[in-house]
Amino acid sequence: FNMFSLLKGYTVRYYTFVFLIIITSLLTIVNPFLTKTIVDDVIKGGNKQILLPLLLTIMGVTIFRQLVKYVCQMNFEEISQKIVLDVRMKGYAKLMKLDFGYFDLHKSGDIMAQLTADVDMIRHFIAYVVYQTVESSVIFLGALFVLVFYINAYLSVGLFLVIPVVAFLAFKLATEQKSRFRKLRETRSVLNTVVSENIWAQRAVKAFVREEYENSKLEIINQRFKQNQIDINKVSRKYIPFLNNINGVIQVYLVIVGGIFTINGLISIGDLIMFNSMIWLITMPLSRSGFFTNDFINCFSSYEKIMQLLNQRPVIRDKNKTRKQKRIDGKVEFKNVSFGYEGTEALRNVSFVIEKGQKVGIMGQTGSGKSTIINMLSRFYDPENGAIFVDDRYLRDIDLDLLRSSIATSQQDVFLFSDTVAKNIAYGSPNASFEDIQNAAKMANADEFIEKLPEGYDTVVGERGVGLSGGQKQRLSLARAILKKPSILILDDTTSALD
Repeated sequence: FNMFSLLKGYTVRYYTFVFLIIITSLLTIVNPFLTKTIVDDVIKGGNKQILLPLLLTIMGVTIFRQLVKYVCQMNFEEISQKIVLDVRMKGYAKLMKLDFGYFDLHKSGDIMAQLTADVDMIRHFIAYVVYQTVESSVIFLGALFVLVFYINAYLSVGLFLVIPVVAFLAFKLATEQKSRFRKLRETRSVLNTVVSENIWAQRAVKAFVREEYENSKLEIINQRFKQNQIDINKVSRKYIPFLNNINGVIQVYLVIVGGIFTINGLISIGDLIMFNSMIWLITMPLSRSGFFTNDFINCFSSYEKIMQLLNQRPVIRDKNKTRKQKRIDGKVEFKNVSFGYEGTEALRNVSFVIEKGQKVGIMGQTGSGKSTIINMLSRFYDPENGAIFVDDRYLRDIDLDLLRSSIATSQQDVFLFSDTVAKNIAYGSPNASFEDIQNAAKMANADEFIEKLPEGYDTVVGERGVGLSGGQKQRLSLARAILKKPSILILDDTTSALD
């Protein structure tokens, strides 16, 4: 586990405030000492001259400690938010580099969970869990030290008998919760997938009157999610009450033994009062150990999923990034190319040559591999057998950006972003002038309907082009491809929704 590797760039600042938390935690022990002095030296000893300085010191220590804690908490939160920003951007940048094969194998809900809930759990760990763990640990150890070496070592005998039991219960809690938190996270991913699918599929759901079916499908996943939460709570209920009860036993033991020691003159009344304060400082961290354990296990699970994404390497990548040419000419050759999707054969020993400037139509039955040829030419997938050449160069030797910038595909299933019509057309050519955009739209016979939109080319289309007909979206897709002025233009059944 190396979650602290995410602190890169904030390490010095973060650990500075961790050190300050250690100091403020140790200051928690100061006031009981001062209270003891007031009881023994002022009330019992009659030394009233030191009362005001002691009271001012107690007030000063308290105010100083609270101010430093506030500053530390604010800085932990700020650092954690910056790390969330960094991790989310790195994760998203990694997604942009991964090939189609990764998205074929990973559900959208799982990916969404990695960049939302998992990242937020990292923020929770860095901003809260570390802070609380350090503070509780320092207070516990400091109070234990005072109890053993300053008040009376014999008082701590029972405490040392109980600490191993607490440690054992915390270990058992962590062991049993680990797999349950992983199941909870997986179920959350499935839940996200089902919800996101239904948001996009509302037209199909309503058209086929499948609302009740989709509700029942979600209910099954939701029930599973609820059961996962219940399983986690069952394990917590099995151990956390024992941890809390042990703390109660410790308190009773220490009060009784402390009272006996005071009666027999082994410790002073001031020592007893300070001793009672130490009881809370010792038992409070122990009572929270179960909750800390749950937080740690939950954070570890999220960290593992995030690192799986950040450490993922794309299968399809450049051998090197040296670009020797600005554009390819357009000759394409497939030599005995074979490819399959998870055991299902799509292409077998396909060979053909398309010369620069040549127009070729590829026809075949559904599932015969037409779209696979398109995907492999853009190198979204690499062939299992055979080879592809562009301009007589092995496809894997061509810079990916160069290759894909020289190819434009107008697809049947058009994806439009929630943006203006003009920006959707210019998506592959962001520096294009408005005149170029309009000319491309005219070539695609889209200019006429665009001008009739409420704000023309500045009209914002809905998500995935909601509000436009299938034919209108296809015309925008064609205009987008034309504007790119590619060396290779691919029309994937672009006119299926056009008259």
